[in-house]
Amino acid sequence: MSRTKNTKKNAKQNTNLVRDDAVRIVIAVFSVLIFMGILGIGGSFATGCRFVVFSLFGLMAYVFPICVIGSVIYLYIRKNNTGRVPKTVVFWVFFVFLCLFFELLCGGYEMTPGIGDIVAFSRENRLGGGFTGGILEIVLRPVFGLIACYIIDVAAMIICLVFLTEISFVDAAIKGGSDVYVASKQKTKAMREILAENRAEKMLRMDKKRTGVSFDTTVGPADEASE
Repeated sequence: MSRTKNTKKNAKQNTNLVRDDAVRIVIAVFSVLIFMGILGIGGSFATGCRFVVFSLFGLMAYVFPICVIGSVIYLYIRKNNTGRVPKTVVFWVFFVFLCLFFELLCGGYEMTPGIGDIVAFSRENRLGGGFTGGILEIVLRPVFGLIACYIIDVAAMIICLVFLTEISFVDAAIKGGSDVYVASKQKTKAMREILAENRAEKMLRMDKKRTGVSFDTTVGPADEASE
């Protein structure tokens, strides 16, 4: 009885492994096709994918297939790590806020009339943030304004990076500022030492010149005899 249960369990595990591998392969192939479409290689399917990803993500469409494949590889390598899924989600949140950042850069100071214009601009010019960045801009910009949207966007990306790298941004900034202060202090000290040495050399040269002049003007024995 126990042998039968183990057999069924092993068969189920094998089925899950095959299914997971199949999903990964399909995602990888689909990402490669999208990348080919972005580069202008491939048939009508790749061309259609290019229009879709540029409409959705704008400039970030160039790295979208790479990010997808990287996420799949990361999830597979860290399959025994419980934190892999949250980190992957946070990575894509970071991706979304990057779309917003590029949309804010390309949008200018005047608000774009609607999401349709934003999508059309991203699709035709391969710039901006596409639908993803545009929808965030439409939600946030009327409420907070352009400058505040930049601040919120950058802050959100920093938070995502802190979560992904597990490195405190505040500590890193303080350490970087401290290192800059120490380096500046050491440089100032070295410059002062160099200036002091140059001043001492200059004074020594002036003393030598004075000594030479005094020797030349001293009355010698021959002059005394003639007198």
